[in-house]
Amino acid sequence: MFYIVLWVFFGVLGCSRQISFIISYTAAVTFHFFLNRSVIFQASREDIKPQVVKYITVLFLNYLLQAGIVEVLSGKIGLSLYVGSFCGVVVSAPAGYFLLNRWVYASRNSVSQNY
Repeated sequence: MFYIVLWVFFGVLGCSRQISFIISYTAAVTFHFFLNRSVIFQASREDIKPQVVKYITVLFLNYLLQAGIVEVLSGKIGLSLYVGSFCGVVVSAPAGYFLLNRWVYASRNSVSQNY
């Protein structure tokens, strides 16, 4: 999704790199939120407002985790940016899934049953 929108705005429409990235990132994050909400975690009957706030919090935490990993692996150790970024995704994806499953999209009933 991200790369298709990026290609359309940057490659086809000729928008700037920055504008294309902002639009693509926003579209991808929005799509990801609603796909997870309705299909992956089937939490569309829950109140959306707390989910949005929690989702944004998870995005921020994942960003910090990935940025830290990239800084250590690429900045301090000297691995390529691509290797550092890949490792950041490998580490942050399970952490993000856990937070989405147990916190962002967890229904009140399922949370109390899991603990």
